[in-house]
Amino acid sequence: MLGKLARWLRILGYDTIYARGEDRDIVAEAQREGRVLLTRDKELASKGFLIKTFSVEEQLKELLDAGLIEIKEEKMMTRCSLCNSLLKPIEKESAKGKVPEKSFENSDSFWYCEQCKKYYWIGKHWIDIKKRIDGLTP
Repeated sequence: MLGKLARWLRILGYDTIYARGEDRDIVAEAQREGRVLLTRDKELASKGFLIKTFSVEEQLKELLDAGLIEIKEEKMMTRCSLCNSLLKPIEKESAKGKVPEKSFENSDSFWYCEQCKKYYWIGKHWIDIKKRIDGLTP
């Protein structure tokens, strides 16, 4: 339901779990872990925060307006957008042969997810993401 939003919250550095299963189990897990439950399900909204919009930019604005998130540059690029694990900064040479050659040549900063084995770097994709994020705040 909110998988894309979960990914973007991770990009922003938020510890974000995309829960699946029975509503009562999701609510119990959120309470046990001290998490804010985000949902588009009106029945679940009494236990969390109802997301009313559809585009990820609008959803992030809802969270910003509600004071549930802040956009902080230093938090970005700290979590894997796929699995939520903390990213590990790595030396450039460690990324050689593991990222596209052009990306290796054009970037000096690299991160690695030990959980899902994914590499991250600041390239065109990240610049596009950053523009979208910058468009969320006045």
